[in-house]
Amino acid sequence: SVPMNLGEALGKDFVFDHKSVSGEKNKTYSYTFTEEYPYRLSTGFAACCKENGEYSGDKNSDMILSNGMHMLAICDGMGTGRKAGAQSGRVLDMLEEMLNCGYDETEAIDMINSILVLDESDEIFTALDLFLFDLNKGVGEFVKAGASPSFIKRGNKAEVINYDTLPVGILEETHIKKGLKKFQKGDLIY
Repeated sequence: SVPMNLGEALGKDFVFDHKSVSGEKNKTYSYTFTEEYPYRLSTGFAACCKENGEYSGDKNSDMILSNGMHMLAICDGMGTGRKAGAQSGRVLDMLEEMLNCGYDETEAIDMINSILVLDESDEIFTALDLFLFDLNKGVGEFVKAGASPSFIKRGNKAEVINYDTLPVGILEETHIKKGLKKFQKGDLIY
């Protein structure tokens, strides 16, 4: 099989990436294989529009970065509808690119903040809720900038992760807070 041959050639274990879309393009097929890590996340996002709205201004991201980190992020742009959605999407696009290029989360958010503050076309700020999970170690990092609390459920106990911070783009200096947690099989994060 392809994953086994890739694994033998590269000295790593690979699996078929079920999130990848394989379809017929000019009568050819495309398949994506990713490195298999000791830990993995099962993820899901739910979204809805504001009352009487047709478009949500919130955006989310779910991707495995080149450094073996699984990135989950939710961005809530200022305002509602398409304008807020464009702001949220812009921030997440920049964040994905910078983290995938090797910047750490603080550097990436600092640069995004500078870009938003210097953008003279409009006042732009956005709440950012970022979770980075190390697929090799089972350790997760919460990074919040103006974001709502997160919750960790382990068995019958729940822990609240809440940091008092300001959104990205509101001031020249970023106001993010971070916290590391070791996770176990079956832990749920909300």
